Order: sequence, then structure tokens, then C-alpha cells
Amino acid sequence: MKSISKLHWHYIQDRHPDLAKRILAEYHKRSGFVPYEQGYVYLIHAVGSNYYKIGKSVNPDRRILQIAPQMPFPVRFIHLWHSNFMSLGEAYLHRVFQEHRTNGEWFAFAPEQLCSLLTSLGENVKYAYPKTFYDFVLSEDLDKMAEDFGFFSQAEMADHYFRTQTASDELRFVESIFSSISKSLSPGLPKDIEEQIDQHILLEMQIEINILEAEEKSQDV
Repeated sequence: MKSISKLHWHYIQDRHPDLAKRILAEYHKRSGFVPYEQGYVYLIHAVGSNYYKIGKSVNPDRRILQIAPQMPFPVRFIHLWHSNFMSLGEAYLHRVFQEHRTNGEWFAFAPEQLCSLLTSLGENVKYAYPKTFYDFVLSEDLDKMAEDFGFFSQAEMADHYFRTQTASDELRFVESIFSSISKSLSPGLPKDIEEQIDQHILLEMQIEINILEAEEKSQDV
């Protein structure tokens, strides 16, 4: 079975040109790199209320010291998520709970939303960029790709690859696509340069062979 990781970019370009355009636009938007941003997404509670603040910080303990004196009510940390994509992780939660937003980064949560936030969304915060990539770049094309991938391997294998992988697998997939695009954009070495390099490598190999042969002769004497 052919490797999905080696085929996906050429496959997408050939079979799904509209999707390829979106991926390439995303690639250029990110300057060809997955936008890592280590930090924390935090949840602060206004004590005695159902109001919660979803924010981000690289120093959450210092952040609470900055926020607390500004509030007309006592606040406390409820939860921290370490994220490889801090700003995108914060934006992801803001988007998920948009209808519960009261003002800025403050939200009104019933126990149902609070439970969802604390129990099932941690991986999406930690790996917010691949989550964003899948939701907004691949989006509706996932079904087509899962069916069409049978051209290379097995449709059920593609469905498993795109739908049941872990968040860290999704990240590796995005990284491999960006890497494939970068390689495809490389013009390649001119033939005369390739020949020079090949000749140099052969010369280096011959020198090593001559040294080994000379050492063997000296040992025989």
C-alpha cells in the first residue's frame, strides 16, 4: 500500500484543485510554517456568579495578579490548559461558546457548558491549529477525500486516517502537507550543479578507498 504521507499533496492538487488552492493560501498565510505559540489558556471564575473569563497568557500566575485588583468582585483560577497554539486555542474556545459571551472575554456558563469546557475540549485547545485547519481549510472536502482515497489505497483506511486520528496525528498531517508544499516549490538543482556534486562525492569516496587500501598494505608489510 502506498504511503499516504508521500502522496497527499500531489493527490490533493490532482484530484481536488479547489482544496489545493485553499491549502496553498493557508500555507502562504502562515509563511510555510505551522504557527506554534507555546503558552496557556486559562479559565477564571467570578466568585459567587456564573461568569467566567477565557484568556491566554505565558505567565498565568502573574496574569491573575494583574486581573484581580481590577475586578469589582473576587476572582479565582478554575483551570489551565497548556497549548502549543495559545492564541488559536483561546480563539477556538471563544468561537465554541460565542452564544454565551457576555462581554469581551467573559462568558455566562451553566453547569452544562462548564462541564463540556472542562472535560472534552482540552485536546482541541492544546492542538488548536490542526483543529482550525481541519474545520476551516479541509472542511467539506473530507468526505470526498475519504471516498476518493481508495484510488491509492483503501477508502476505509482514508476514512480512519482523516476522522479517527488523534489531535497529535492531525498536527503531523498538517506539518507533512506544509513540508510537501515546501519541497514542491523548490526549483531543484540545475543539471550542471548536480554533476559537480556527484563528481565531488565520487572523488571523496575514491580518496577514502585509497586511504583504506594504503592502510591495509601497511598492515601487511
